[in-house]
Amino acid sequence: MVNVRLRDQAPLRRLLEEARKTHKDLIAFLAGVAYAVHARDRAERTGREELADIPKHGPEGLLETLASWSGSRDRAADLIEAIEQRAGLLVCPDPGAAVPVFQFPHRSFQEYLAGFHLADQDDFEERALKLITGRTLGSTEAGEDSGYWDETVKWAVGWIAHVAEGKRRWKEIPIIAERLSQAAGGSPILIRHRQILAAEILTEMGEDKVSDPRTNGGPECLSRVQQRLLQQMGDWEAVSPRERCEAGRALGGLGDPRSAVVPRTLQELGEMEFCWVPPSPFWMGMAESDAHELEERFRTAQERFIRQDAFPCGYWIARHPVSVAQFGRFVADKGYQTRAWWVEAERAGVWKDGRITGWTWNEEIGQVREEIRSRPGDSGLHFGTPNHPVVGITWYEAMAYCRWIDHHFSSKGTFRLRLPSEAEWELAARGGERIPNSNQIGVLSGGLKVGQTQRFVKNPQPKRSFPWGDQPKTDHANTHELEFQGTSAAGCFGCGRSPYGVEDLSGNVWEWTRSLWGRAVRKPEFGYPYRAEDGREDELASKEVARVLRGGSWGFPADGARCAYRAGREPVYRSRYVGFRLVASPFDSGR
Repeated sequence: MVNVRLRDQAPLRRLLEEARKTHKDLIAFLAGVAYAVHARDRAERTGREELADIPKHGPEGLLETLASWSGSRDRAADLIEAIEQRAGLLVCPDPGAAVPVFQFPHRSFQEYLAGFHLADQDDFEERALKLITGRTLGSTEAGEDSGYWDETVKWAVGWIAHVAEGKRRWKEIPIIAERLSQAAGGSPILIRHRQILAAEILTEMGEDKVSDPRTNGGPECLSRVQQRLLQQMGDWEAVSPRERCEAGRALGGLGDPRSAVVPRTLQELGEMEFCWVPPSPFWMGMAESDAHELEERFRTAQERFIRQDAFPCGYWIARHPVSVAQFGRFVADKGYQTRAWWVEAERAGVWKDGRITGWTWNEEIGQVREEIRSRPGDSGLHFGTPNHPVVGITWYEAMAYCRWIDHHFSSKGTFRLRLPSEAEWELAARGGERIPNSNQIGVLSGGLKVGQTQRFVKNPQPKRSFPWGDQPKTDHANTHELEFQGTSAAGCFGCGRSPYGVEDLSGNVWEWTRSLWGRAVRKPEFGYPYRAEDGREDELASKEVARVLRGGSWGFPADGARCAYRAGREPVYRSRYVGFRLVASPFDSGR
């Protein structure tokens, strides 16, 4: 982009020709300036968002250094004008100031150019590690990790790996990631930060180059960094929830090795994990005081406690919401184009010739917008991370996925893969009056078979408000209070699992159920007690009838992430707050 800006400016080309320079030479000059002022700014102040000032005059001023570089002070003045006014690569925030200064247009551009200069140094590996940790490659002394140079180093790595391959051998880059991830000393927070930065460096390099046999320790380094991030995600006693989320996001960008979450083939999709929910009487709803408070707060009717009889049979529910990668197998298998999967959507008139119509709330303009797609849409930065839950999916897309995966993996008619009813969802979140003394985890390809011997204990909290107990906990779920501003990877909130081992039932994403809500968004037509035969499980109901959503999300308060909180949305609704998970229900369950 910088090259294009410079090449397209005729006055600038003329000035460079007079100085016997090229636009590439000018980029290298500006990169050196960016690196120098970035380093100076780091020494003078600790702010990570400010733009560095570049004085126009003085021994190290832009005019003097550019005059030395171009061979003429007059030419330097003309170059400054061309760079600022025509190419837009520099700005003067206050042209009338007694001591004028320049800045780069924005912080990322300053860091990008500084990274360009850093990558061109012969001692790049040594210098990069010292900048980000305060230590050299061979040092064992603790340094100062401020994060100030992180983005610059990542820009440099990307430039080396993808632009300057002929000039610098990218196979040495894993040395930086390896030394960084092994660096001891400093606080536990700094050590964990290094692990994430090591992953981001390898991600910038690219999986193909990291895994290349010619790379200096690349595959081994990749595996070690992946395992360290998994450990960080699962250590909910010592690691803050935000750090766990950041580790999960970094792992998703680097390459999550868990095929149960990130399948790379249809066969690996069969490793999707499910938790067994045995039959037991259970409670649905919430206390009168809680229901009244939430109705006042969210203006949506809620149900009071009622005891439900046990289902005729137990069932399996997915351990995590369907991930981006898991849904991606459906897309890759031409799922959107295969008519057989879209029975409900075609009946409703929202699917035709591989294209599905949905309605998305546009936050910028404050209104609903119709979108017709032949694949999932782009919900924004990080929402497409492979190990995160898929979002922006209508109820009809979730149903199509269920039909597709059921076709490939239902175990010879012994169970059916589908969306959970809201009763199945609530039981999985809260637990029945009796719960197993140990959880059973099964995988699709294994047939989801229940163990022969199973002992049960009394549920100590059969009316619990959240899967873990009665009190909301910001470290147990990704809700608005965490302020992570996005979805989180599977496995970041194992501490918030339900009595059956099911994760992320509270927070992360709202989850579609197959149950009907009704036509009024604030007041459901179907209340408690739950009766499957009363019409609420009509999968062919009109698209004007809302379906039940459960579980809250990353953008909703924790009170909406209760086991019993109910909400409803039309089946054509899409949002980056909404995803889904599967159940495997026996055909003879009566539901």
